[in-house]
Amino acid sequence: MHSPAQSLINTPAMTRSPHSQESALAGRWFLVLLGLAVALIGALFVWLLARSYLRAREMHAWPEVPCVILTSEIEQRVHDPQSPPEFRQNLSFGYEWQGQPRTGDHLTLRGSPWTSKPDLIEKRIAEFPAGTRSTCRVNP
Repeated sequence: MHSPAQSLINTPAMTRSPHSQESALAGRWFLVLLGLAVALIGALFVWLLARSYLRAREMHAWPEVPCVILTSEIEQRVHDPQSPPEFRQNLSFGYEWQGQPRTGDHLTLRGSPWTSKPDLIEKRIAEFPAGTRSTCRVNP
């Protein structure tokens, strides 16, 4: 018969084979690498958000000048016959910067966004019909 001290020594938790130790080490490395990958993805996401914020803040510092909407029409595209059509506002405006007449065609830094909702674009066109006088921010 075994004494109580001997039964404690031979418990499965105390005796590990080399294979189980390698498995535990591999599991730890996997978790470390997974954590690093998640941290890198998070850092990339934060960097992209910060870059977008800094661009928007820079745009708000651009000077505002009087401008006239020259054209305001709907542009349509279809990627392939099975996809629905997409629409965007094709807009151009004229302004004067330091005595020089200029034109622009970007509503935002990236241009006019595409959408599959024609009523949204018609609403935007109604806001800025051709001939309308407005104030535009320009990149000096």
